[in-house]
Amino acid sequence: MNFPPHLELEGRMFVEDVFLENVRNDLAQLVSHTEIEKGGDHFPWDPFVAKSMLQKGIRRAELQHAMTATRFLLQVDERGFWRRLCVIALEDIGVGNIPLVAQVLLAEKDRSLRRNLGGSEAVGSALVEAMCKSRKDRSTDDLIDALASNDLKCRNAEVAEMTASERFDLISASNSDVRHRAMAAILLSTSPTPARRANDWSRILEHLPEEALSPCVKATAQLGLQRTKSEMALHFALLSRDRPTVLTATDDEFLPTIVVSGLPVWVLDGHTRLGLQAFRQYVKRSPRMTEYLGKLAAGSVSRAKAVAGLVFRTESHLLANRIDWETGRQLRLEACKNRPGLPSEAALEGLDIVRQEFDLVNECRADAARSYLLAHNHPALKSSIKRVVRGSR
Repeated sequence: MNFPPHLELEGRMFVEDVFLENVRNDLAQLVSHTEIEKGGDHFPWDPFVAKSMLQKGIRRAELQHAMTATRFLLQVDERGFWRRLCVIALEDIGVGNIPLVAQVLLAEKDRSLRRNLGGSEAVGSALVEAMCKSRKDRSTDDLIDALASNDLKCRNAEVAEMTASERFDLISASNSDVRHRAMAAILLSTSPTPARRANDWSRILEHLPEEALSPCVKATAQLGLQRTKSEMALHFALLSRDRPTVLTATDDEFLPTIVVSGLPVWVLDGHTRLGLQAFRQYVKRSPRMTEYLGKLAAGSVSRAKAVAGLVFRTESHLLANRIDWETGRQLRLEACKNRPGLPSEAALEGLDIVRQEFDLVNECRADAARSYLLAHNHPALKSSIKRVVRGSR
């Protein structure tokens, strides 16, 4: 589409350049004031478990677990570490701390910057510690789930019928709902590949007026699109307009867990083989869940992945220091209704079953972890189980 001209574009680019230079300087200060703890801890699990521990550790402000995963990943998969850290920044920090998101994205992009600041271990450790301590928000990811809900199907059909100019006007409108703006922005790109879609979305952000998108957020979001090709960077930009000026934060209520050889079982989710193994066992051992899935599961995903979606909304998405704001609360509630492989009207029943049977879920995850240790002849197996009777932080 032909975007409307903006006479202030050159001035906004100057503001963006100043913002990014300040981000670099702040990153240098952050690294210089962070003491790097040299850990000698042995990590007996695979890199997929380490990436999950990194992300869940940051979400829960569990610095020790996050740093254990950081040290392991920087040794075995440095590139994967930085890619995952960008995703975590957009998905779990989000509008809770916009400059910190920019710091992560810049550090991942610029290897020479990391080298000049002391190397990947120094920069990565400083950023992970800052992310653990930071205010957090998961609305970028919640918005993805909310957009797929049945409640928005009619509105999505209306946006699909709009012209490109009408969609752009909707994105720019001061009184439009963020869900509708997100629909319009996504539909403005018809490119078949993630890279081309990210480029289209970046051009859309470039031409939004400043009252709809600040230059600092735009610079961060465009960097996020460049580095991740993910629509979460687009949602990050669109959500920023609704972000309150004064932020208040609170901790989610964490559930009890079990620790197996240093591994809290909340690490095992639907993106790890051990997590899926545990959820398969849970379905076999739970008559209620077996009946529920047999009656309501659509079959579009496996039963283990359907359970993984319910566990995610019960435990895995929980945050320490979550910002409390109206848009975030609303999206979080709507996202709960959209669970993989389940009709939206049935999701709440499934969530209720998982919460009531969460001790069994944890036992199945602990059994999966024990089986992994046994298969790998880990020496700590005999003394590896520690029960935690309250939610950990």
